[in-house]
Amino acid sequence: MPLKPAPRTLSIMNRMLFPEDVCKSFHRPVLTIIVSLLLLTHSSCKTAVETCVYDPVNSNVRNFPILRHHKVTGLNVANGMFTGLLEFTPPEYNKDDTSKLYPLIIYFHGREARGNGSSTDLCKILWDGITGTGSSLPPLIEENGFPEVVKSAGKLYSFIVLSPQFRAYSYPKDFPSVNEVDAFVDYAVAAYRVDRSRVYLTGMSTGANMVVEYAANKKSLGKIAAISTASLCDSMNVRTNIENDINPANLASNGHGVWFMHCVQDEKCSFNISKEWYNAFKKLGGNGSRFTMFDDNSEDPEMRCARYEHNTWYRMYDSNFRYEGSNLYEWFLKFTCSPGKPSVYTPSE
Repeated sequence: MPLKPAPRTLSIMNRMLFPEDVCKSFHRPVLTIIVSLLLLTHSSCKTAVETCVYDPVNSNVRNFPILRHHKVTGLNVANGMFTGLLEFTPPEYNKDDTSKLYPLIIYFHGREARGNGSSTDLCKILWDGITGTGSSLPPLIEENGFPEVVKSAGKLYSFIVLSPQFRAYSYPKDFPSVNEVDAFVDYAVAAYRVDRSRVYLTGMSTGANMVVEYAANKKSLGKIAAISTASLCDSMNVRTNIENDINPANLASNGHGVWFMHCVQDEKCSFNISKEWYNAFKKLGGNGSRFTMFDDNSEDPEMRCARYEHNTWYRMYDSNFRYEGSNLYEWFLKFTCSPGKPSVYTPSE
């Protein structure tokens, strides 16, 4: 039986569906009944209405009264490092249809969104990275800014997007390591109808660290095709990277496509971090890979930093932002992988 919609959700929906002048001509109980029926009708296609409402009063805060994502709770992946995730699947997705496989994007959030994977804590992923300039990937999906169909080499693709929540990031002792990211990749390709030749990792800030560390370790060989990072904070030669065989040589020999984005004026995580990784990586290979540099002093408005200079994710996940002829999703699809072999780069026509 559908769950009863939360009062906060009803409040939001009242304001969304009925302008103030209309509300004045109806009694509030009547509006509540109407909205309840609408929500229950929506929930007939799902087990319940899922919502993330931060502040039902403050209109300056982005609320998500009816989620496009599905909240998955109660997981135990990588010894409890990941206990929940936000799941986005194409409209036609059927987990029982083995004839149809989909490319997969795994998105890793920033440090402020860490949590226990509960229904409430998973909402942190949606609010993480939202600024006045733009959004990270999960809220962009909620606001219909994510392309549901992407064309590459004459074929059409629709992505599954999984956004797992990690419980801790206390570097260098308690954080999602290469082994734990690897465990999540294994979980994802086993639990969903995934085209295993098209698995892509992306992350912002702390999440970018996890992505690079995994891609620059031999464990990722043949498991992922390409990665992208927004405002990386993980210096190449830190002790833990050296001790755990995380380096540009592995990144190059794995053949992964890599797209770094960083703002020159970023004071939280130096621009030189991404630059150092990219330069070392490109000397060893890096076919098809990119480094997009934003600068407050650029003459091109598209290439200037956000008001919050650490935010480059608002460009990375925007399908309208094109660099060297393609957006992120089109660029991802240029790369494929197969078990035990380096990724393959195929320029689109």
